[in-house]
Amino acid sequence: MALETNAIIIIKTIDGVDIPFIKDVLKHSKTISNMLDVNEDDTFIPLLHEKCTENIMIQIKDFMVYIHYNPNEITNITNYINSTSSYLSDWLMNFISVGNQNLFDMVTISDYLDIDILTNFICREIANRITNASSDEINTFF
Repeated sequence: MALETNAIIIIKTIDGVDIPFIKDVLKHSKTISNMLDVNEDDTFIPLLHEKCTENIMIQIKDFMVYIHYNPNEITNITNYINSTSSYLSDWLMNFISVGNQNLFDMVTISDYLDIDILTNFICREIANRITNASSDEINTFF
């Protein structure tokens, strides 16, 4: 019997924290969606990637929840990624205004979870941060 779209799925981070997600929000992750397709009754998913910590997963959850309930933001993010617009909502600007290491960890996990919109959004932000930087500045950045 398949779980309802509002069922709660628990994601366990590498540091042992259980984070509840609404199943329908998890559709933004192709990896987790595929896991749930294989085992429709699964309500507990451990993520074993070393960067999949409580802090990073909460930020990724916040992003998925935000775009789930604000689908118009996907167009704004896509335009930002494609450099056709620099407009981002205050929420998205705040989300992306984190330190470089945090961005690197989030892009690693968003790629691991196959959340294309988030991966591309963060990659665009990283590219923006190193635009017009010298090679020494880029080496320091990474």
